[in-house]
Amino acid sequence: MQRIIVAIVVFALFFLIIPMMGCNMAESLRAQKEEEIAWVKKNKEEIKQRQKQYDQRTADRVIKSLKYAHDPRTNMCFSFSNDRPSSASVSYVPCENIPPELLIEVKIEDIEK
Repeated sequence: MQRIIVAIVVFALFFLIIPMMGCNMAESLRAQKEEEIAWVKKNKEEIKQRQKQYDQRTADRVIKSLKYAHDPRTNMCFSFSNDRPSSASVSYVPCENIPPELLIEVKIEDIEK
């Protein structure tokens, strides 16, 4: 008799109560997601403004970090940025567009040694 009661309790836990708890958790997550969506819709303009400010700060930081170099082997000029140690980027820039005070003259003899 005692085993039957234990079996009924175990059955109730695993097949009735625990799934109901899971449903409540799923419903709670669904409600939280709906709240987040409503918040985003309500604050859409503020989010756009913050993104614009972030983009502006990023553009300012990147442009301020640019350096310009003249390669005497090719007579070409390049902008480069190495503001992050893990990456560097290089782009061709017409030499006449670079103010002389910003231009670095590459010394080939230093490179080849």
